[in-house]
Amino acid sequence: MHLVFFLKNIGCNKFQVPGETLFPIEEAIKKGTIIMNLLSDAAQSQTWPKLAPLIASGKTLYFSHGFSIVYKEDTKVIPPKDVDVILVAPKGSGRTVRSLFKEGRGINSSIAVWQDVTGKAKEKATALGVAVGSGYMYETTFEKEVYSDLYGERGVVSCFSYVLCFSNAY
Repeated sequence: MHLVFFLKNIGCNKFQVPGETLFPIEEAIKKGTIIMNLLSDAAQSQTWPKLAPLIASGKTLYFSHGFSIVYKEDTKVIPPKDVDVILVAPKGSGRTVRSLFKEGRGINSSIAVWQDVTGKAKEKATALGVAVGSGYMYETTFEKEVYSDLYGERGVVSCFSYVLCFSNAY
């Protein structure tokens, strides 16, 4: 597997070498076959007008959260019709995913296919789930991933945090 990276500020990561594995975004998208859009939801919406024209036919567009795609009318993140669009959504922070991976363990992840042009989108999502360190994967849809994430993060976790804060105050 050959990895190509782009960062907002080239030169800020000591593990990638500019011109070898680290490129400006335009060049990275041109060189890559799987484009991993791991920006925040807000940043995906802001950068999409610049990124979309660079995604050529036959590539695969990868997301770790389905919000931008599910709410495409609002975010304006509308994938080209001639690319696979997949999701691998680890159920933990990037730091947790990485630390468990380094320990030889994994984290649960959901996988989904939004668009399957090649007939291999699910296979790609599964392979990438393994590559990022998923210990267990279950199939879902982009919509279900977004709704469960919004409910879990903004509903349950926020409410639980509120209860913890105020129960300790008395």
